[in-house]
Amino acid sequence: MIRHTLIAAALLALAACSRPSDPDACIREADRAMAEGNYEKACALYTEAVRSLQRTDERFFDASLGLVEALIDEDPEKAGREFQKLIEAFPRRVTEKNFVDFSGRLVSSGKYPQAIHLLESGIERFGGQSPRLNDQLERVKREAAEDTPVILKLRPICSYGETDAH
Repeated sequence: MIRHTLIAAALLALAACSRPSDPDACIREADRAMAEGNYEKACALYTEAVRSLQRTDERFFDASLGLVEALIDEDPEKAGREFQKLIEAFPRRVTEKNFVDFSGRLVSSGKYPQAIHLLESGIERFGGQSPRLNDQLERVKREAAEDTPVILKLRPICSYGETDAH
């Protein structure tokens, strides 16, 4: 079922772009689809844009970020993998703000385990000294307070950088 849905979305994406090789049209349509909450269509359109751009093109990075954002609702695990690819390809371009923004979207969508995983990698990347990421972690803790598996997963990272001296 998901495969058929993704195929249909890809066909819609191709039809939505004025030309399959026109990344600007695909990005505009993807942005519109995101604003309308049509994440499936946005995924297909951002994917088409990314495939038609060179990695050195500024639009490649922006379309890739859009794809990650659209994937959060469609396929959070894939969103995480795509975000990791961006980190590896553009280590200086992916910022703390990107981690906060994407983890916030995950939390807002109730995808606590994926948000935790993202925050873990962000906290590690920024040396555990990120007030923004730590604040985001507190948000996850508050919103997931009734979800025992989430709390158990949070325990190891809640103590990151803490000492036994209280």
